[in-house]
Amino acid sequence: MNKLSQHHLGKKTVLACVIALASVSYANASTSDTQNLTQYPPKPLLEQITAPVTGALYKTKLTEQQQKIVDQAKLVKKNGWWHVGIKGNAFDRGFQYGYLIAPDFKLAWKDSWSMTYLTTGVPYSSWQKAALEQTKGKIPAELRQEMEGVAKGLNTAGLHVTLADIITWNDMIELTGYWWPSVGMHNYTKWVDPGLINASAFPAPYNKAEMAANNIEKSKNSNNIEGAKGNCSAFIATGKATDNKGIVIGHETFNDFWSGQFANVILDITPEKGYKMAFQTAPGMIESGTDFWETGAGLAVVETTLANVMDWKAGGIPEFIRVREASQYANNIDSWIKLEEKGNNGGYANTWLIGDINNNHIAKFGQGRVYQYFNELKSGYFTGENVSVDPRLRYIEGSDVDYNDIRQQEGARRLRWIQLMHKYNGKIDVAVGQKMLGDTYDVYLNKIDASSRNICAEYDKDSQPYVSDPAAVWNVPFTPAGSVDGKVANSNDIKNLTISARFGRANGAPFDAKAFIKAHQQWGWQSGYLLSRPSEPWTQMKFI
Repeated sequence: MNKLSQHHLGKKTVLACVIALASVSYANASTSDTQNLTQYPPKPLLEQITAPVTGALYKTKLTEQQQKIVDQAKLVKKNGWWHVGIKGNAFDRGFQYGYLIAPDFKLAWKDSWSMTYLTTGVPYSSWQKAALEQTKGKIPAELRQEMEGVAKGLNTAGLHVTLADIITWNDMIELTGYWWPSVGMHNYTKWVDPGLINASAFPAPYNKAEMAANNIEKSKNSNNIEGAKGNCSAFIATGKATDNKGIVIGHETFNDFWSGQFANVILDITPEKGYKMAFQTAPGMIESGTDFWETGAGLAVVETTLANVMDWKAGGIPEFIRVREASQYANNIDSWIKLEEKGNNGGYANTWLIGDINNNHIAKFGQGRVYQYFNELKSGYFTGENVSVDPRLRYIEGSDVDYNDIRQQEGARRLRWIQLMHKYNGKIDVAVGQKMLGDTYDVYLNKIDASSRNICAEYDKDSQPYVSDPAAVWNVPFTPAGSVDGKVANSNDIKNLTISARFGRANGAPFDAKAFIKAHQQWGWQSGYLLSRPSEPWTQMKFI
């Protein structure tokens, strides 16, 4: 429509339409503080998402054999965390996990896949199809049996989950952040059917044959689609940096709140083979995802995602398999890296910080698909802030330009880590680590100010007046995202598989979802998915 007059619409008519639309969209805004502006996937797609998690929980009594299996496990809910300890053979420990975590999984599954659709347009069935294609023949028997156990445990609790669902759930990070922008988006009609939803009387403007013939299947947005986000702040220190008191390691997750709120599980695993593991994760995942690991071999591992590095290639081994194998079976830094590199497909490109309490060495390992770098120290520190020190990863495999830009979160946090490490060098311990993860000093404004540029990033409080990079992570004002936790450990903690953890934000600041939506109604469409998180204390999570 080039001219309103061609459609007989005068200025008054247009104005009336605008007023009417505004009245409909915000009819409840002035009458109720509890109004629900939530958007949901179309009914058929929502039913597809919710089918695995329908059903009442714990209505059927366990068999005697099932009860014996579950009795070997433990669940402790404390200060926002679901702390789960599982043991035994692969299937049994998966069953324990699925059965105990079912209530948390049910909510996380529904909300996460609903929001994944609303933020990508891709239905759950397509994510599952892609996951099964990528993992076919690549999942070790032990991990497959463990995931079969998870599905069986969830179903015994009252759900209707398949092994395919659990595989897709564990592959979600790689699917959404790497496979889709690198491969899936370029043939988008293979994964997302063309046409109108809930309006079958109106046919699609093109069928698939016509789209292929006219070569219009490639998305116009495929070159600009957002890939992996910069998801964490982290540090590791040893030797003189800790006054020769061993290793200290710390990490906090940045995420969209609708997703990060479900990284509320500390999972302790005592396997029959390999080393014990303690790690943070989301319910039903058999790897960390957020990546804070401690292992019985004396290793501690964290990572910060390399923003806008998404060089994914088919044929390799998905990262959730590689990192779980590395953490369960590696006995030193070198063997951990070799296992993590085995079959590297570019999924989940990270800067890994790794410590070994057996010799108190620490390492920084930058991992892209094509380029990697490695540095090891017996005294000193490394930090992670979602940008690589390797220019090959920044400029060839990636597209990040914020290395020096302190108006942006990566450049600002890189500078702030330099300042903090200079300040606390020689005094770094668990308490200092907790303080650094909760730091809210803004190096661009030169003052304490809650913003996206903090070590403890609070995007939901930032109006983003200084945005300089249109491709930057969460560069929209008041995005409900940022710090959702904090974890710290020293050598003694690592030895005992204990994690000092805080759920919510690393600085303890609460998030009131209702108040946030009231203040920022542009985010009202997420209101049904955002959970409030009260201020929680740092909590010692001892291995169970």
